[in-house]
Amino acid sequence: MPLSALDVMTIHHCGERRDFKLQKGGYYFDGKHISISIETWAEDQESPYSALFSLVNYPIDTETLSEGSQFTFSDNHATGWDDENTHANAYFDFHAQSVQLTIKILAIHSDALTVQLSALMEDYGYDDDGRQLNPMIGTFRLPSKSKSELWI
Repeated sequence: MPLSALDVMTIHHCGERRDFKLQKGGYYFDGKHISISIETWAEDQESPYSALFSLVNYPIDTETLSEGSQFTFSDNHATGWDDENTHANAYFDFHAQSVQLTIKILAIHSDALTVQLSALMEDYGYDDDGRQLNPMIGTFRLPSKSKSELWI
């Protein structure tokens, strides 16, 4: 999938391309773990209205972040949510039960990161209840924030 416009998440829902614009986001890095949060809103004002993503407490082997670093994590919440350890979340007017997030650092700025977020989860809303994978991609400039300011 090609890179999308800055601060826009492109989602293919029920076979249609939809764009979601960044409303709020950021990252927190403590030298050992990174947490990233992205909150978007549908430009077409159709349901689902929001698309929120977070990768939380992802372990980093080095004390510094570097361009080209990539973090991939798959999470399944079938047995509940684990808020203490590494986890990934996706919300689209409902909490997604399972999601795979891949985040790649494209650029490092003095007060922000530019990242590419790729997400994969089962799509919903098909008449025959047929489940298909729903690819999503976005590029975002995210400011450094305290962890308490992130949607995690």
